[in-house]
Amino acid sequence: MIVVLTLAVAGPGVTGPRWGLQAQDLQQAALPREVADGVVAFFNDPSTIRLSGESRIPAGREITGDVAVFGGPLSVAGLISGDVVVVNGDVVIEAGGRIAGDLIIVGGELMGAGSRAAVSGGLAVYADRLRLTREGNEVAYAGVVPEQEEAEISGNLGVGSLRFTVRAGKTYNRTEGLPVLFGPVFETTGPNPLSLEMLGLWRTDSGFNLDTDELGYQVRVDQMIGGTQEFSIGAELFDLVEPLETWGLTDLEASLATFLLHTDYRDYVSLRGWSAYLRYRPKDTGFTATLDYRDEDHQFRRVGSPWAFSGNDDPWRPQPLVNEGSNQTLGLRLELDTRNDRRHPSGGWLLDGHIRFGVAGTWVYPGYRDPYTDDPDQDGVEQIPSQSIEPSFSTGFLDVRKYNRVTPSVTLNLRGLLGGTLDGEPLPAQYQHALGGEGSVPGYSLFYGDCKARDTVLGKPIPGEDLPDPAFHQYGCDRIAMFQVEVRQTFFTNLGVGSSSTGWLPVIDLTPGWAVFMNGGRGWASSDLSPAGYERADTETLLDAGLGVFLGSVGVYWAAPLTGDHGGSNFFVRLSHRF
Repeated sequence: MIVVLTLAVAGPGVTGPRWGLQAQDLQQAALPREVADGVVAFFNDPSTIRLSGESRIPAGREITGDVAVFGGPLSVAGLISGDVVVVNGDVVIEAGGRIAGDLIIVGGELMGAGSRAAVSGGLAVYADRLRLTREGNEVAYAGVVPEQEEAEISGNLGVGSLRFTVRAGKTYNRTEGLPVLFGPVFETTGPNPLSLEMLGLWRTDSGFNLDTDELGYQVRVDQMIGGTQEFSIGAELFDLVEPLETWGLTDLEASLATFLLHTDYRDYVSLRGWSAYLRYRPKDTGFTATLDYRDEDHQFRRVGSPWAFSGNDDPWRPQPLVNEGSNQTLGLRLELDTRNDRRHPSGGWLLDGHIRFGVAGTWVYPGYRDPYTDDPDQDGVEQIPSQSIEPSFSTGFLDVRKYNRVTPSVTLNLRGLLGGTLDGEPLPAQYQHALGGEGSVPGYSLFYGDCKARDTVLGKPIPGEDLPDPAFHQYGCDRIAMFQVEVRQTFFTNLGVGSSSTGWLPVIDLTPGWAVFMNGGRGWASSDLSPAGYERADTETLLDAGLGVFLGSVGVYWAAPLTGDHGGSNFFVRLSHRF
């Protein structure tokens, strides 16, 4: 089927008969009816590859044929050899990405540094959004939403959209089960959009007998300023359970390990309070800077009894004690991402650095029972009282990754990581770091490099006393350093599912390959004694090596320690690249 849209007068530089676009760009707000009809015909052409929702063409992937996307955004890091039409979504062309034909965007923008040069054909961009309805396996025209009246289908308020959302929180974990967030979300349009979320939080481990102490909340407001959508200010009011460290595994991997294997790879703290921030995110640079102030109340989070697919008769691993009480902090975070593909990078940098300073507060280290008491049930068991803790501290974290394409199918990936105290003083447990396990140095067991924080389990609560459950006296080390190096090779570049000409599914990458890697790390304790009075010590140098095979993001790996007498090795599965 040949579709002709009269978008420009034919003449020198015409790129193709389908759209009649000239080399110069066409950008306008109003979407003519004849253009909308042409877009509908393009979607319904049996030869068109149709995608729905957020879609990505990864680096090294070539799509041969015309592509239509509804609801975007569409990110292109590979090659599309054909015309592309995107309805109600943006197009992001990353480094190395290219569209060999014409590009038509309806209700969106073209984004990415040098993106226009990556489109070999003509370009037409319309600000109006297009309403489409499904009729069997085809779409039909249902009207145009002018830019000044744009709103979500869920609720047209004239100035923006209002919808009700129900979604899962970060992770299924051993302290709260699955956190479920629910409530209204309001978003305005225009050059300085406002976003407002007012969400309640239900923790599934509390069951259906809802206790107000087990309910949480998250209220967020974000306001763009300056008219360029590069600067924003925001604030948040929250009652949440947050993991102490997240850089090793993804939220999905941590959740599935807890649910399926009865193994929680993270530790947690309860946070209640508010924060405010100023953010700068210049377009097409991959750079983000965020300055924030936080006023929080920290509390030890008891282990719950969430259901798991296996091991329900076994106790869950104890939590570490944390400093409790109010604390006010000031933080700065800088991020730079120049990777050519976020899920499967083969080139570019990722730098993530942040610092945080404790400026005020009233912290205490919780009281506990002497774990060495011979008879824990006898009267007069020694109770170690709580201790006041200085609220000031300083900590930083730097994660640097470099991805290098050696050949079209081989990449060399490097990562260096530093984290910990900036002034040499011991850190509160909730800001410490630990090494070991699948997310860092996988030849060693989980938290193996924790500076002896888990050598002692503190005793159970005394009846009638408000003391924590059995717990570790600290989380980890006051400083850590780690490096990772990995060589990956893929066997094919176009193996995947979901891109058939009659389908609406996003592309699922099943490209097979193998990897070899080496990791090393070490941790340091800034003080010989923790606040609880138990010894901590620097770790030995941890060094391991391993290999793996993968299909797309899913890989099966093996790692073995190279230092110390630890014996054995570790087989494990990752659902994403190791870094």
